[in-house]
Amino acid sequence: SHQDVWTESGYWVCTISNSQWHVREELGDGDWRESSFYRALKSEECKGTAMIIDEFVMPLQRIWCLFEVYHTIHFSRSG
Repeated sequence: SHQDVWTESGYWVCTISNSQWHVREELGDGDWRESSFYRALKSEECKGTAMIIDEFVMPLQRIWCLFEVYHTIHFSRSG
């Protein structure tokens, strides 16, 4: 049924998905196209992204958040 669809969905949460003890490896060893952020966004299974915004819009002051927003828009337009 339509109500059970959410049980088939997976969610990648970058806040808890990147090892803080292996940051260089998580960020693609210097190649941003190998970063976990980019690979998750580029995945065919990625259907969208979500961002929690506070009253000061602080996430949009972080380069990785802007990276994710840009690529979300780019990949949604490129099909």
